[in-house]
Amino acid sequence: MAEIGSYLGGDTPRVEMIRDVATLRAFLVAEPEKTAYFLGDLDPRYFHATRWYAERDHSGLSALLMLYLGHSFPGVLTYGAPDALRRIFGHVSEILPERFDIHHFEEHLETLHGLFRDGRQRVFVRMALDANDFIAQPDLSEVHRLVHSDTAELARLYARTGLTFFDPYQIETGFYFGIRRNGRLVSAAGVHVVSEESRVAAIGNVATHPDYRRRGLSKRCTGRLVAALLRRVRTIVLNVERHNEDAIQLYRSLGFREHCLLFSRRVEPRP
Repeated sequence: MAEIGSYLGGDTPRVEMIRDVATLRAFLVAEPEKTAYFLGDLDPRYFHATRWYAERDHSGLSALLMLYLGHSFPGVLTYGAPDALRRIFGHVSEILPERFDIHHFEEHLETLHGLFRDGRQRVFVRMALDANDFIAQPDLSEVHRLVHSDTAELARLYARTGLTFFDPYQIETGFYFGIRRNGRLVSAAGVHVVSEESRVAAIGNVATHPDYRRRGLSKRCTGRLVAALLRRVRTIVLNVERHNEDAIQLYRSLGFREHCLLFSRRVEPRP
């Protein structure tokens, strides 16, 4: 495999591993709606679990591949110029895990086609909310902040609803909210990442118990969450499956708007 080191100057692009947060943030901050997960992962609570690979020339970075190792299953996120991204994959393919989930934008479909043997592709709508567009909810009295002691109950709710992207450390952000009925947690909303430094957050793990759906509980939990986040950040994003029109309408009613498509699939080793 080609060397991954530091850019030494000259006109030839070079693939390197980068650990300088300021360099990464400067490249990502121009499009926070697309790069919110990247920007969030620059914060210390997440950064230790990341590996960043970029192509750089004398003018700066042109593309990034981020490997995230903080979940039980590795994830790869991509951003930047498609041709540069293909060259990054050519350099780092031997050091990526055998199996990982890859998340990429529409402009990388052709670049990544044929590079891996991969499973079923899922298509999401990336929705984004600017602080000025938020539609606050009138009655949030039954929505309460969840804390460390709620972790087991929250995990049970997610297991019941099929969500698999919750890790207990996420509740320590302080941005998880829920509703109880008859003493049981039946609805919740939280974040995947949040960065006060970059002023972005990515909402995730929004779920309501099947017995309590279509009562507006997810909307109330998410509305309470957004109100709390907007005291700390400017841009909030989330991903929702493209055909989940009910969820898309819910988020529109809070002020979110569709921004772009995001593609996700599980990569497996070739036979």
